[in-house]
Amino acid sequence: MERNGLLANNKISERELEIVKTFEKNFWEILRMSDYKANQYVKDEQLIIDNNEIGNLATDMLDNIVIVSLNADLEGFLEKLEEEPYFKDNNLFIQWIRVCKEEREYASEDIKFFKNIEWDTLRTTIKHCFEYYVLTTNPYEKEFEGVSKEQLEIIAKVAFTLIEMIVVYNYSYDASKKRSWQMFVWEEKVFEVYWELIEKNRDKLWKNAVMQRILNLDKKVNAISNKIIKFDE
Repeated sequence: MERNGLLANNKISERELEIVKTFEKNFWEILRMSDYKANQYVKDEQLIIDNNEIGNLATDMLDNIVIVSLNADLEGFLEKLEEEPYFKDNNLFIQWIRVCKEEREYASEDIKFFKNIEWDTLRTTIKHCFEYYVLTTNPYEKEFEGVSKEQLEIIAKVAFTLIEMIVVYNYSYDASKKRSWQMFVWEEKVFEVYWELIEKNRDKLWKNAVMQRILNLDKKVNAISNKIIKFDE
């Protein structure tokens, strides 16, 4: 069966090129293993796969979809598939890929401004933002030259994402570095700044995370209690 190719952009690294090639290989392997009827795995816009091998292929595709989208003509590849005779049995699977791409691109889009800030300024801002927005339980506004309030909130949001990954779910250095790169497609030195700050404050961050979960649980318990009281009345 003739296949359309996923065209990689020019001037990408060997690492990124390998990811693009693997993504395409996994895609065709899923179609082959499903007898070109991958729609069977899509249930309510989610992928439900009993076969571990196919599930692992799909997971790898999902993990690297942002990198592929930024370094290859993924949309062009998917559009060409619409012309194929087997499209009707795979259109839901292809739409799932599109939705995942759009959902996951938000993270890398949010931090695009990182590249427009001089490195020393960005590094200092991340550290100060960590101190004033992350470590304190009552964050307060502090202005940083050349960085907007919205950008500060994004820097803090990235920190909380990594804190959950590293502190709450106990990702290792290598695992969190890889996962964050898949999410944000950033320079490794940016991750290093966040990692150092999180490791330095791990105990406090863990306590804050536990307290936040307790507060969230209290809110749920109170909400349930209020419903019970109203029911009794």
